[in-house]
Amino acid sequence: MSQQVGSNILVTEPTVGGTHKSVMKLLIGSGNEGLLFVTTSQTGRETIDLFEDCGGRYTKNRMAVVDASEEGRESVPLNIRTVSRPSNLTGINILYSSLYEQLQSSGIARVRTGFYDLSSLLTYNGDVRTIFRFLHTLTGRIKTSEGLGIFVIDPETQSEQTLRSLMQPFDGRGDTQVSDETADRHPGRRRRHRGVRTHDQGVR
Repeated sequence: MSQQVGSNILVTEPTVGGTHKSVMKLLIGSGNEGLLFVTTSQTGRETIDLFEDCGGRYTKNRMAVVDASEEGRESVPLNIRTVSRPSNLTGINILYSSLYEQLQSSGIARVRTGFYDLSSLLTYNGDVRTIFRFLHTLTGRIKTSEGLGIFVIDPETQSEQTLRSLMQPFDGRGDTQVSDETADRHPGRRRRHRGVRTHDQGVR
């Protein structure tokens, strides 16, 4: 039997017309897995609501949220912790690591991570190299812990060169598929099928 290896996937999804629903479905694991959200573009409460709208069941005993949206509030009942702003990469990393260890220490063997989204980090920080080092740390933890990381970025706000620069810590890249209805509302957007198409070593 081969040893399970952690995976990190960079998923591109336009902010306009994107719903995160296809990505959310990748984060719905089995009942004995943990889930940790990091959100910079919407509040922790909004993230939980979207997760449940997509068929997930949020349970604070095995799930948590790092809210760096500037508009969120901490919630002990929902296990939501806040960071002052998306530019506070050190704060995000410290809180993420703390919550990750908290979930693991409770007996959870595998944790899934959903990061929404990297575009905000680039907007607030600007330096791609700084973001790369930050991602290298997070994805390294996920990989060594045999977890799954799904990181979302808006391809329409970043150059292809930036996307390529950020790819190194990831095991694969997935492209969110825009529905026909969305393509009709935004004629300039390339029409694709619904869902997420991934090119990776396997999302489990």
